[in-house]
Amino acid sequence: MTIESRCLKKIKRIVQNELGPFSVLPQGSKARLIALFSLHTYKRNQLITRPSKEADFLYFLVEGAINLKIKDQIIPLKEGMLFGEECALDQKDYIGTATATSQDVTVARIHKYDLIQLVKNDRKMLNELILNFSREFTRKFQQKPEKGIRKKKVDLPFNENIYLFGWILAILTPIILFYVLGNYYDFQIKQKLFLCILSGTLITWAFRLVPEFIPSIFALLISLGIGLTDPKVILSGFSSRTFIMALGIFGIAAIIMSSGLLYRILLNLLNKVPKNNILVNMSMFTLGSILTPTVPDMTNRVNLSASFVKDAYATLRLHYKEKMWTVVVANALQSVTLLGPSFLSSSVRNYVLLGLFWGQYQAQFQWMGWLKASFVTALILIVLHSIAMAILMRGFTKIKLSKTLISRQLETLGPPTSYEWAAAVGTLICFIGMATSRYHRINPETIALLVMSTFLTFSFIRRDGFNTDINWTELVYLAGLTGLLSTANHIGLLHMISDKLEFVGNYILGNFNKTIAILFVLITLTRFVMPKGPTIFIFGSILIPIAQTIGISPWIMAFIILIFGESFYFPFQSPEYSNFRFVLMKNHPFKERSVLTLNAILNLLKLAAIYLSLPYWKSIGLLSL
Repeated sequence: MTIESRCLKKIKRIVQNELGPFSVLPQGSKARLIALFSLHTYKRNQLITRPSKEADFLYFLVEGAINLKIKDQIIPLKEGMLFGEECALDQKDYIGTATATSQDVTVARIHKYDLIQLVKNDRKMLNELILNFSREFTRKFQQKPEKGIRKKKVDLPFNENIYLFGWILAILTPIILFYVLGNYYDFQIKQKLFLCILSGTLITWAFRLVPEFIPSIFALLISLGIGLTDPKVILSGFSSRTFIMALGIFGIAAIIMSSGLLYRILLNLLNKVPKNNILVNMSMFTLGSILTPTVPDMTNRVNLSASFVKDAYATLRLHYKEKMWTVVVANALQSVTLLGPSFLSSSVRNYVLLGLFWGQYQAQFQWMGWLKASFVTALILIVLHSIAMAILMRGFTKIKLSKTLISRQLETLGPPTSYEWAAAVGTLICFIGMATSRYHRINPETIALLVMSTFLTFSFIRRDGFNTDINWTELVYLAGLTGLLSTANHIGLLHMISDKLEFVGNYILGNFNKTIAILFVLITLTRFVMPKGPTIFIFGSILIPIAQTIGISPWIMAFIILIFGESFYFPFQSPEYSNFRFVLMKNHPFKERSVLTLNAILNLLKLAAIYLSLPYWKSIGLLSL
């Protein structure tokens, strides 16, 4: 048995110990924990911890002997014992000195951030884990530790003057606009009021004064308060087909994320794939691509992707200073962002634009119709991404997959649980049902809601999970935007805009290829001052009605807006990327400039992919220009 295999076996033993501090963790977290431990070797008399050293790591003695000195007390540590519990109890520094006393000492250590991340979403489990470490701590030192974990305040860069200016502008602009529009008799009073409400909403979005979903709800409340139109129209977003569809998909995503199925798929992919740089990266890209249609929230997808990359860090035997590590990080990011517009269920913004389609188009571009139209573009993007990755990885040393570590993790996971089977079967039923809806005549939203209801009935989604695992803010955001668009359509504003911008429609008909390039530039520039959600909302509400009026498929216009609108070039343009960076940079830093450069190149390739897709769209009747 190799040294690595022997050490991993001992780590697995303490992680799975039912009386140990990790006993509260679910099997999936225990399997992750094994990969997060890193092995380190010390010689006799070498210091491992000391009182002046920051308590960042929890240690587990794998082989050898250690003396732990606290004040005048010396405690001999044997193989299998933990030390450094101060980090889990949020002590600033270690209070003891750990010294190697045998010729060769092997320890496994895990960073406190990685440890807490395993249970950060489960407060009860976090408290139990801390309590277990507290017992271990007091058992050795007879010293009462601090209880709980202090929440560290994160100071974000923030300009109060800009914040104040944004609020003043959000309040004054609707008032000024109302008087300016008073001189234009083409606008009805309801249309003027709606534009005033919308102006305040857009400024709130532009200055990022509050979370994105709040301005849309506030706009609905004002519209209801002043009696702008029928309340059924204003609140129609909460009863629309798109809202019901999104609710069902979010419910299915909740059990997929909590079941541990995705982590099992990752381990099996890495276990089967040969030790080849391109194949390993493509297997991880495949997992991200599976996430795209099944998890309809990019924030959750990016967080899962970051988690998988961290899990794979030890398995792939990479060092964060290696170029290959940066390539792996870039690949993981693109795996969950590149194909978003290609799947209807990947984002609530797709559903918002679908709500602008006329009735027959809405029926045509449900889940399978949307995928059929975007299939070739997605394929082109995958090929272009693969070529870019192959060029980047030329001359790199081979990734050294630790099959032994993966085997230990799979053993720890054990056989698939009932939750994993439910997630797998439910997801297959849902997406096969939606793909074949034209044959059995059951609406896709009905299928998605039925699967979610089944999960609730058999307690695969519990009441607390229903409250916390489903992203209700995204659903409220969807309902709010859908309600605003329904209101604008009901009061005739969208039709009026289409009439006023008839010259734009004529230009698009005569210069469609140029229009694509112009949209790329306009949307890219807008994204520097607007979040992606409002950008997509603005361009969609203007251009999709025009496209339908002049006989162009609204899906093509929606797809172009989505694929350009979701692109970003700098971290401030994407909260999801900022969070991705935060999760990895702390313990697994990467060369950010290289990741952003690759992302920018792929953004330009998206424009090429649109042009290359035009013949296909013409062949299936979506484009006749």
